[in-house]
Amino acid sequence: MTSQNALLERNLTAILWGKILNSCLFLQPVVMLFYMFKGLTAAEFFQAQIVMSFAIIMFDIPCSYLSDRWNRKFVYILGSVGFVAANSFLFFVDSFATACVVFFLSGFSYCMIRGPLGAFLYDTLLALGREEEHTKIFGRLAAISRFVMGSVAIVAGFLYSWNEYAPLVLQITAQVLIIVVALFMVEPPRSHVKGSGVQFKVLCHAILMVFKHEDLKYVAFAGALLCAVSSKAYFVIQPVMSDMNVSLDVFGFISFGTVALIGAVSALTAFTIAFCSYHCGKVIDILGMKKLMFISVIFSMSGYALCALFDGYFSALFALFMVFVAFGFSQVMTQTMVNERVASEIRATVLSVVSVFVSITFAIVTFVFSMVLEKFGMVHALYTTCSFIAVVGYFSWRRIQFMKEHKLITVLAK
Repeated sequence: MTSQNALLERNLTAILWGKILNSCLFLQPVVMLFYMFKGLTAAEFFQAQIVMSFAIIMFDIPCSYLSDRWNRKFVYILGSVGFVAANSFLFFVDSFATACVVFFLSGFSYCMIRGPLGAFLYDTLLALGREEEHTKIFGRLAAISRFVMGSVAIVAGFLYSWNEYAPLVLQITAQVLIIVVALFMVEPPRSHVKGSGVQFKVLCHAILMVFKHEDLKYVAFAGALLCAVSSKAYFVIQPVMSDMNVSLDVFGFISFGTVALIGAVSALTAFTIAFCSYHCGKVIDILGMKKLMFISVIFSMSGYALCALFDGYFSALFALFMVFVAFGFSQVMTQTMVNERVASEIRATVLSVVSVFVSITFAIVTFVFSMVLEKFGMVHALYTTCSFIAVVGYFSWRRIQFMKEHKLITVLAK
């Protein structure tokens, strides 16, 4: 193994540890309860989330494009610093306005991490001549990430029961360690756009190529839909369970209530996604990507429909696990299909275009969900989401060309 290859192999280890630390989201399983503890209503929480979506829509493509043009490692470190700042600001949240500031800064920081990290992984494998392993490695990384989230969620419920700020402190600690890990990453060799400056014409051309491509926009629509509704399902768990009166006695003298159980259920969702992501490659070999994507859409739609049918009972929460199964498969499929259609010099940019699709979809779903929830209640909000999945999911699936070789999107001259 050459010294260059050894450094690139170290990238894979650094990406793994970055994923693990980035998955130590101790606050996430109880984040809605934390904001309600800080004074927000459930509707205000969902509305504040839309601010994060708008931030991602505004900054995701420019941030990822700059990482393509210059240095992905530097942009990734800046994003990690931004997350530390956003989470530190949570100590001072006391209103809807300050919550919006936190979500906006979180969205901006997310923009500097998502596209660069995904491109970093694929280009490292490409430089090592192992790009055919991307689906397997990405699926395993996604599975490990969700497994860590699940393990953390169990701890988070108990921590929050003990002290509302304890999960936040641990989450900030993990994000500081991400910065340390990122310092050990090495930029892999790849194609670059020639010339100096930002070259906004190249950026505009790359975005235009996504919409002109035969099916990439539909891949993005399908992936964005299943990701957005999975995120929404994750947050539906918390308000439904918070209205329940649950008491859990441990060893006869330690008592934890509903919050601890919320953490356990959140952990189970993460383990479900992890299992599906890990085995996605094997399922694709058996069913094919076209059938698996269709099944994912059906599962996601059915999860919301059954949850609404059970009318808010505890058993309804487990219907939502169909949504997490769908997301576990779809996130691996979407990442693979996008990378197969994009050249390395704009890989992070195009991945960020997909991320913007996710943010737009999430903003629409969240806005409609919060409005219907406020006026008509949870059941109507769930049925509305189910209808949205059925229409957009089937439309996108029909237009993805699964069984053909695809022309790479590139902005370099032939």
